[in-house]
Amino acid sequence: MPEKVLRRQIVVDRTFQLQFLRIWFLVGLTMVLFSAGFYIFVRKFSGAQRIDPFVLKVLLGMSVFIILFSLLMGTLSIILAHRVAGAAYRIERSLERMIDGDFTETILLRKGDYLTRIAERLNQLQDKVRSRAQEVDGLAQDLTRMRERLPSDDRAELDKLIQRAKSARPV
Repeated sequence: MPEKVLRRQIVVDRTFQLQFLRIWFLVGLTMVLFSAGFYIFVRKFSGAQRIDPFVLKVLLGMSVFIILFSLLMGTLSIILAHRVAGAAYRIERSLERMIDGDFTETILLRKGDYLTRIAERLNQLQDKVRSRAQEVDGLAQDLTRMRERLPSDDRAELDKLIQRAKSARPV
């Protein structure tokens, strides 16, 4: 059973995650400015010195709703961005290990993380590379055993093949 991966920090990729917050901040600010513009429009073109208390209550209610909605969406965007950024961080670490030749550690994502299909496919790729590496090892061992049965003057060509097989091994 795979080990459970815990969230250790909320902000994994600061630029990526703050982009979501900026978007929701701008949406909320736009909505508040729209409400203020609507208020000014109503006040200017109503011809009355005082605005109906009902209109003021509606505008105040809209402003409160917009602020609360923006806070909620900001919180949700942090959570959703973390589910993407955390998964991307783990996948990137795994790819770095693969580049260094380590295909032993599988990618484990937290429950609810996004990019799980990509992680699954990369895990399948790691399995395939490990399997191919074992095949190459087996071929190198077979060639080494064959080498021992050959006369010493015929071993040079086989030594080259053995070296090629060992250097082709990705792990």
